[in-house]
Amino acid sequence: MKIFTTCEIEWSTKIDTILFKYGDEIGNFFKEKNYSYDLEELALIIVCRPKGLALKQRKRYDARNKILYIDIMLDYGLVASSNMTEREILFFEGFRQIIPILEKYKKKIVGLQIEKFKEDLDSLLSQYI
Repeated sequence: MKIFTTCEIEWSTKIDTILFKYGDEIGNFFKEKNYSYDLEELALIIVCRPKGLALKQRKRYDARNKILYIDIMLDYGLVASSNMTEREILFFEGFRQIIPILEKYKKKIVGLQIEKFKEDLDSLLSQYI
């Protein structure tokens, strides 16, 4: 499965630095894995915004292109006030937001192997957290 990561952040969070550091590693980890014939790509958008804005997490499944778009929401205040090690932990812990969204889309994405994805995600995260 292809994992595409990008970010929509304020520069002071420095999450872009972490994304550039680990983005290829995350993509390569999932490159040879397959969780459904109806899901070829996860497009993950790291979003750092203040909680006071009460932004909704965007998620959308493009069945034609077999892509699931997911915002990974991080608290701007928490990220901005953290040191780089803490930011990396917050960054990787944010990936856990993917699982509940996959649960919601399991009827639309035929044969989705959520448990297998969760095991692989836990394996990846254990390398960094």
